[in-house]
Amino acid sequence: MIYLDNASTTFPKPPVVVETVADFLKRYAVNPGRGNYAAAVATAKIIEDSRFRVASLFGVKNPSRLAFTLNATDALNAAIKGFVRAGDRVVTTTLEHNAVVRPLRTLLDKGLLDVEFVQHTSEGLIEPSALEKALDKNTRLVSVTHGSNVFGAVVDIEAVAEICRRRKVSLLVDASQTAGHVRFDAEKLGLDFLAFSGHKGLYGPPGTGCLYVRNGIEISPWREGGAGEGMAQAKSEELEMPLFIEAGTQNTVGIAGLGAAVQFVSDNFDEIESRVAELTRIIMEGLLMIKDVEVLGPRDLSRKLPVVSFVVRRDNFSARAMALSLDEGYSIAVRGGEHCAPLAHKDFYESGTLRASPGFFNTHEHAEKFVAAVSELLR
Repeated sequence: MIYLDNASTTFPKPPVVVETVADFLKRYAVNPGRGNYAAAVATAKIIEDSRFRVASLFGVKNPSRLAFTLNATDALNAAIKGFVRAGDRVVTTTLEHNAVVRPLRTLLDKGLLDVEFVQHTSEGLIEPSALEKALDKNTRLVSVTHGSNVFGAVVDIEAVAEICRRRKVSLLVDASQTAGHVRFDAEKLGLDFLAFSGHKGLYGPPGTGCLYVRNGIEISPWREGGAGEGMAQAKSEELEMPLFIEAGTQNTVGIAGLGAAVQFVSDNFDEIESRVAELTRIIMEGLLMIKDVEVLGPRDLSRKLPVVSFVVRRDNFSARAMALSLDEGYSIAVRGGEHCAPLAHKDFYESGTLRASPGFFNTHEHAEKFVAAVSELLR
């Protein structure tokens, strides 16, 4: 199989991640913070070492401000539902994943929030001036994706963060597509919340994610439950970061694997960046040569993630059908459909888009075979 669906989840995982997960299950698969015996203490150290590595990658000086979550969806729900209050106004964008759109729409439908969606450009970008224009005195939160999983476009998060700081509006950034691909410092940018998954560009196991909450920001717990030794009687609001977000038994084996994955990404960041950029270029340039193919998103690789989506301007085009044909006829795995970001698909509702997203373990041959297969299917 030629796997080109890395924007969904990276595969395969680095060998060090596989080895770390296997070793953890053999030696450390007990609950951290639930006992003072040696194995529990050793497990807790592994979890905190992983937290330190992830925090360091994103410029978070106090690792306790970074909580492990079930995934990015869990992190985004925790931030949105834990922070906004009845009567608040939230500004977001039409690029957002359903993990942002659905909780906001639920609160909107209940009459608890006012929500405005800022329209993306034809390249899948958000104009900072358009976002600022949407702000008013009642706006409490801006929620914006750092990178589109449909267009592969990287949003100018520095400009957005500057606007939010100046206008005294809190900012939630969904970095699910950029974590591991784009270097940035959450504290220098002044982000209030940062949410991301561990299984995409960070090359970690599935079922892992993180939520960073800036010091001084107070949120209510999204989930409630156990909180470790000596805290059995504590109310949720009395717990500190990251405990009140990490209620219940964690995916400790996943977190251990995530720590190893983040170390792998940190040690090989430049090589990963260079390789996936070259593969993205091959795919994008090859598709642009095929008749009736319209490639979405920026052409400038400095503004583009390793995500290449396209549509075929023919009446019978179906992204899902083409994805199935690529799998059955060529053993090439790509994504066809709406990619869980329906507002970004307003012009492609009927057909969906086909998305190829290379990763570190892909080769030039993989990219070229994909382009050749698309060309053959469209003859």
